[in-house]
Amino acid sequence: MKKQKLEIFPYGITFSPDQSRPIMLFKNKEQTKVLPVWLSPLDAGITLHQNSVELGYSSSPYSLTWKILKPLGVYLEKCCFKDIKGHHQYVELHFSGHPQLKKIVSRADEAVSFCLSVKTQFYCESDYFDKCRTIDAEMVSVVSDLKKHPQRFKNNHPYLN
Repeated sequence: MKKQKLEIFPYGITFSPDQSRPIMLFKNKEQTKVLPVWLSPLDAGITLHQNSVELGYSSSPYSLTWKILKPLGVYLEKCCFKDIKGHHQYVELHFSGHPQLKKIVSRADEAVSFCLSVKTQFYCESDYFDKCRTIDAEMVSVVSDLKKHPQRFKNNHPYLN
């Protein structure tokens, strides 16, 4: 039996006071379900920058990529949240316009700002919301452990601490 795909919509980004990873929030159409997507600080910054209303223009680090892909007829059709492995969420990016570029699997934290740069549609299966609650709880646990035992996560190289 095929699972139901739900369209989800970008809702916002939240930053925690403890400087842990930012979270992009997606909601279903009825706004009854929330999908947290852990981002890298860089991807969150790109997302905020390219969607800033105050700038008055659309600026994105992906502008050059799209200047190359569009004349070739390559378009991003949709982004589907599919899998969770460890502390990472994975998406399938669906493209049209080229026979060798149909689908790419990527980590969600590396793909969200790319997808938002062209306002693509986002989807997930109905049970994906519940699966992400587990990763959310695990990430909170990791951040808590980092605060309690910072020496465990210290880099051995003196310039990287």
